[in-house]
Amino acid sequence: MALHDPPSAPDPHAGAYEVHGDPACTGDVLLLGPVSPLWHGADFCRPLLGLFAARRQRVHVLDPVAVLEDGEQDAEAVLGRLADHIGRHLPPLQLIGGYALGGTLALALAHRLPQTPRVLCLSGPGFVDAPLRAALETLLEPLRRNDLAQCLSLLAAQVAPRGSAPKATHTDAFADDHALVSCARMRRGFELLLRLDARTQLHRYPGRVLCLLGEHSQLATIDNLAIDPAADTRRQVRVVPASGMRILRDNETFTLTSLHEWLNDCEQEGPGTAG
Repeated sequence: MALHDPPSAPDPHAGAYEVHGDPACTGDVLLLGPVSPLWHGADFCRPLLGLFAARRQRVHVLDPVAVLEDGEQDAEAVLGRLADHIGRHLPPLQLIGGYALGGTLALALAHRLPQTPRVLCLSGPGFVDAPLRAALETLLEPLRRNDLAQCLSLLAAQVAPRGSAPKATHTDAFADDHALVSCARMRRGFELLLRLDARTQLHRYPGRVLCLLGEHSQLATIDNLAIDPAADTRRQVRVVPASGMRILRDNETFTLTSLHEWLNDCEQEGPGTAG
């Protein structure tokens, strides 16, 4: 499945791409979405839109699962298609970011976009360690037999803070008439995540990186990050208190404050172009 070209008037429920912000902006940001049963546009990053709008930045929101094909095994080919699409259709970016799978993809894509000076990873693992692999295989098992309800129940328990019961904000709604499509979509997304490892790619990226992850996250953890802040001051990690995987829902205030402070620090250090 190929990505559609950016429409002139994006419908957030109809396509894989949408834009938020004034065309007369001072810069552009790209945010890549997570694995989800259906694509709901910017719902996954809604709290970020106001933050970037206040900075006069336009936000492009892209569904990375839309580029995936059944049975595709080559993660590099997926990264190549995404980078090609971004380069051909989007303006120069001040930041590429993403949530969960989207955050991992942002880390892996960064060196392919050398003029993009900043990368933001929200709850995205840098690589798949043994605990994350086991969790993903647990989610894939019901998807492979088209049991979407069980997968989403398991996912809710995994994205909730460790040791706590999932809340409504951790549970994805779905429509029965879209169940087969949703199973295929989520299977492709999780199978891609199993094949991604951003460590080598990110080592070749000269720009600034911020990784935000929940203090009690069960999936994206300190153990499977792709960065080492102690070895490189351009890389930063901020742990979001009282949060699991969904940091924008578990602790929106801390997440937005941390991002705002990081962006201000980047600007004070200068334009910081990655090239």
